[in-house]
Amino acid sequence: MRKTNWLAAFGVAGALCAASSGSSAQTINYGNDCPGFSGITPTLSASGQVVSGQGYTLSVTGPASTGAVFFAGISNSSWMSIPLPLDITTFGFTGCDLNVSLNVQQGFGLDGTGNFSVPVTGHTAGVSIYLQVLTIDPDLVNFTTLGGLSEGLDVTPLAPSSTALGDVI
Repeated sequence: MRKTNWLAAFGVAGALCAASSGSSAQTINYGNDCPGFSGITPTLSASGQVVSGQGYTLSVTGPASTGAVFFAGISNSSWMSIPLPLDITTFGFTGCDLNVSLNVQQGFGLDGTGNFSVPVTGHTAGVSIYLQVLTIDPDLVNFTTLGGLSEGLDVTPLAPSSTALGDVI
């Protein structure tokens, strides 16, 4: 089994980010999602405190025991001069929108209950990174769809605080 270096995959996307977009930590879902053939729509969420240099967890739900791909990008408005969101029905993802630029892609598999989570380290404070998940969930009879996509997830870490537990402020 091949080990995936998630820190490297998301660290590269974080390093690509260069413009500040705010000062408060936030994770915001945006854009359209769509189900795969099974009718299950993949979801993507972040839990834990999203702070630059500190860990938080990305969690995915979708069809059980299937393959999936994380997309990480530096934009949610364009990718190589193509406006986003982009309707990708023509590519076999019926009613689906690509909500992020495709700067980094990382494949993974969902477990037997349709779940996957990975710890990641917060990138540069105040800089958004945009994430989306594609699940491989095809119609193997009519080939009308190849899978589903989650909504986009905008992750903007907070700067680490110099205050420690017990400090008087």
